[in-house]
Amino acid sequence: MFYDAYFEVNYLGNAWSKRFQDIFGKKSRFVVCLLDVHHKEKIWPTFERECFIPKVADDAVIPIYLDDSVFVGIPKDIIGIDCKNKDTTNEELVTDEVVLKLEARLNGE
Repeated sequence: MFYDAYFEVNYLGNAWSKRFQDIFGKKSRFVVCLLDVHHKEKIWPTFERECFIPKVADDAVIPIYLDDSVFVGIPKDIIGIDCKNKDTTNEELVTDEVVLKLEARLNGE
């Protein structure tokens, strides 16, 4: 997993484009992305998507849909985890469902 705020100092002086190609490309087996209108409108997630879009062809991108936003490079019929209509009042239930599905995918179930 990559959290830029935690590792930012490790990358001082480096180009993000090269780092992201490594993180979202060569060094990742899967990319899990939370997709919604906020993700679509911000420049930083757009840059991240540009780096991981090639993995879509390898069935290695697992989208978690939070709304009906459409993204260039991510086909509408790609099977992901649909959280659009989930009752989020119990966040733990939603989180558990997502984690269990991801775990099953990683284990090849």
